[in-house]
Amino acid sequence: MKLIKTASGKYKLTKQAWKEIGEKSGWIKKAQAIEKAVNEAIKESITVPEDIQAQAEMANYDLYHGPVPEGDIVDDKVYLGFVKAVEAISGFVDEFIGDIYVNHISGEVAREPLLEDEMDLSDWIQVDRSSVLKILFGKELASYV
Repeated sequence: MKLIKTASGKYKLTKQAWKEIGEKSGWIKKAQAIEKAVNEAIKESITVPEDIQAQAEMANYDLYHGPVPEGDIVDDKVYLGFVKAVEAISGFVDEFIGDIYVNHISGEVAREPLLEDEMDLSDWIQVDRSSVLKILFGKELASYV
């Protein structure tokens, strides 16, 4: 294991050393499996309206591949332009999206904070609103919403 000296004079493990420990103990694979289960549960539990999803897809294309002209038609949907698309997505998000609680074992999703006496909270993960947006719309577009 490799140690490095920090600016404060203390020693810590390198990122590579932590990675090796995680791989040997299996916690990296467990964390990845939990993340995948949480992402899938969120995508399945939230129904994004077809028109909002279409605007999100075109806005993402706009971000990654250059401007898409306002009024362009893709799959029978008229693109509103980036600014108006983000406004439409934001309107949906403001009304329907908040923090979400996901049971990473069962895939159950709750939109309200859980009470400790109702269930075992150790299987539940709170996913904040900004993370939910990244899961639904992608990291880049979520930063504009």
